[in-house]
Amino acid sequence: MTTVAYSLLTVVFSTMFLLQLRRIDPKRARVLDRDTALVFGGTSKPLFWGLVFAPAIMLLSLGDIAALVVWFAAITVIGWLISLQHPKRDVLSR
Repeated sequence: MTTVAYSLLTVVFSTMFLLQLRRIDPKRARVLDRDTALVFGGTSKPLFWGLVFAPAIMLLSLGDIAALVVWFAAITVIGWLISLQHPKRDVLSR
């Protein structure tokens, strides 16, 4: 596979788990007036963080440093964009 394909696959994989982390965030749940007891965070939060960063280990093992840099930059920007979304207008969390 090419660097572009590795980058795209790993960015999509990590973005899925970043969105899950946003969904289970207790602070976001309080702002949205959702029941914080329904937000599970105990053991799943570290698991999701591990899955967000799992592609870095794969890209390092493949030796594709260019794809690693692209993945890291894309995940950083996507994380910023996810955190910038105003919770009251957040359609995905409903």
